Amino acid sequence: MKSRLLSEIDIFDHTLRKKSLRTYKRIVCKLCEDHPDQAWSVPIPGFLRSGDIPKLLDYADFLVSQTYDTAKDTFLANQIASLVKKYPFPKQLSLTDPDAKARETWIDDEQKCSFVNSRFVHPFWGGFWKQYSRMQAFIRYAIKDQVPFSRIYDRCDIGPGASIGCHGKATNLARKFGGVWSVTPGARNYAWAAFTHNFQLMELLRQPGENVLCLDIETLRKRFDARLSVIPHNKITFVPKTVKTSRSIAVEPLFNSFVQKGTDLVLRDFLKRLGIDLSDQSVNSRMARSGSIDHSPEGFVTIDLKSASDSISTNLCRQLLPPDWFDFLNSIRSKEYELDRTRYEYQKFCSMGNGFCFPLETLLFTAACHAVGAGVPSVDFHVYGDDIVLRQKHAADLIALLNDMGFEVNLSKSYLEGNFRESCGSDWYSGSDIRPVTLDFRLESLQSLFKLWNLSTRNSRTFDFFSGARDIIWSLIPESLRFSRPVAGNEDSAMTVERDKFMSSPFAWWSKDYQAWGWTEIISLPTPDKGWKRHEKSSTLLLLAALRGSSSRMPFTMRRMTHKAIRKVAYSPNLERFGGGVTIF
Repeated sequence: MKSRLLSEIDIFDHTLRKKSLRTYKRIVCKLCEDHPDQAWSVPIPGFLRSGDIPKLLDYADFLVSQTYDTAKDTFLANQIASLVKKYPFPKQLSLTDPDAKARETWIDDEQKCSFVNSRFVHPFWGGFWKQYSRMQAFIRYAIKDQVPFSRIYDRCDIGPGASIGCHGKATNLARKFGGVWSVTPGARNYAWAAFTHNFQLMELLRQPGENVLCLDIETLRKRFDARLSVIPHNKITFVPKTVKTSRSIAVEPLFNSFVQKGTDLVLRDFLKRLGIDLSDQSVNSRMARSGSIDHSPEGFVTIDLKSASDSISTNLCRQLLPPDWFDFLNSIRSKEYELDRTRYEYQKFCSMGNGFCFPLETLLFTAACHAVGAGVPSVDFHVYGDDIVLRQKHAADLIALLNDMGFEVNLSKSYLEGNFRESCGSDWYSGSDIRPVTLDFRLESLQSLFKLWNLSTRNSRTFDFFSGARDIIWSLIPESLRFSRPVAGNEDSAMTVERDKFMSSPFAWWSKDYQAWGWTEIISLPTPDKGWKRHEKSSTLLLLAALRGSSSRMPFTMRRMTHKAIRKVAYSPNLERFGGGVTIF
C-alpha cells in the first residue's frame, strides 16, 4: 500500500503531466525576460507563443553557429539554445520525423562507405601512402599481430541492452540466457570458445535429470549448437538524439555481443597502454581548456566528426589492421543488417551497438594522429571516440587524412581558431567553463523539476542564469513536497539548497544516533522482472546474477522501469567510517 506522501506525489505528477509544455514555455519565456539585453530575448518567446516550433529550432541552430565576443555572451546564447535543441516537443508541433532523418543519414553513410570500399580494394594509398604506412605500423605496435584469444574469452559478457531474440523491457541475464541464443555464422565458433571459458555458463547445458554436468566436449558442443539460432544479420533501430533527428543503433545477436564485449575490454587495455584511457574524458577537457587560452600553433584545437562510427568502411579496416585481427573482428561482426524488414549487406565495418566499435574508432583516429606527426598521446593529442584534440599546427594535415579515409569533419562542432573549444562534454571560452544545461526531458513530474533545479546550480553561471526559473519551480511545488537537502546528491531525488533554506524545510530532521542533520528524498528503485520463468536452470541463472552483483531479493529487473520510494538520509562529514554519510530507509 502506498504511503500518503507517495500518493500525493502521484497526484502532483498527473497534474503536471497535463501542463508540461505550458510549464516549459513559462520557464523559457521567464529566462528570456530576465535577459532583455540579448538579441534572442524577443524572438524565442514569440516562436513559443505562436507555436512555431520548426522556426524555433532553426533559430536555436542559428544561435549556436554564431561567434560571440565574450564568454558571457557565448554562454547565454548556447544556454538558451540548449533548452530548445533537445527538448522532446510533441511531434505534431515540431513537424519533424526524427527517425526518417536518421534513416536518411544511415543510407547516406552506407553509400559513402561503399565508395571508400571501392577505393581501398587494393593496398594503394595514393598521395597518403606514407601516412597509411605509419598508421599500419602504429596499429600493429598497439595491438600486436596476434589476437589474444584467451584474454578476450575470459572477459566476454553481456550488457543490459536488447539483443536479437530478447528486446523490450525484459533484457536481463535470465531472459537472455534463458531465451533465444542468436549468433551469426562467422561468430559461431568464437562464441563456443568464449562460452567454454565460463564454467558457470556451461551449467546451462546440463540436461534435465543430470545432477552433474557432462564434460564430454563433443556432447557439450552438440548441445550448444542445438540451442543456437544462427542468423546473418543485426537489426537497425532508432533512439532519441535531438528533436530533428534520432540516433541509429544496431541490435546485435546475443553471442556476437557476448564476444564483442570481451574484445572491447581488451582493446581498451591496449589503448590505455598507449596513454588513451577510455574511462577518463578529463584529458580531452583539460586540453580543450588550454586551447581556448593558447591560440598559437602549439595550442590545442578540437575536431569532431559526423557519423564517425557509421563511416568506418570495411576495406579501410582490411588494409590497416593486422590480418589476424581483421579476420577475427570481421567474423564476430554482423555482415548484414535489417532495416524496415529488408536485409542489406553492410558497407561499413561496424556501427553503434557493436561492442568493439568505440575502441576501434578510437584506435584508428589515434593512429591517424600519429601518422601526421601529432606527437605523444595524452601529451600532444588525445582521442576519445570521435572527439579529437591535438595541436593546431597538425590540424590541417589530420583533416586531410581523415577526409581521405572517408570521414567528414563536423565544422559546426570543430573549433580550430578563436576563443571557444568543446570536447567530451566540456565547453571553454578563454579558459572559462561555459558548459550549458541541456534540457532533454519533459517537465512532467516532481523528479523532473528537482532535476532541472539541481542542474541549474552546477556553477555560478548556470546559477545566475536560472534564478528566475528556480523561482517558478519553487512556486510550482507544494510546500508538502519541497524535499530539500544541504548537500548534493542524485539530481532527481531532492532540491539542493542553501543551509538556511534547508533548516526551514519541513523535511529537515536531527538524527540522535548519528548526531547529524538529515532529510527526506525520493529514490527510483528498479522494477523486478516477475515474468522470468523458473525451471531446472534457475539455480545457475541466480548464481550468474549473484556473481554480477544482483541482490537475492531482486536478482532480475526490468530495463528502464522504476518505481518511486521515500527514504531518509543523514549526513555528516565526521562520519568517515560511513564514507561521510549514512542512509536510513
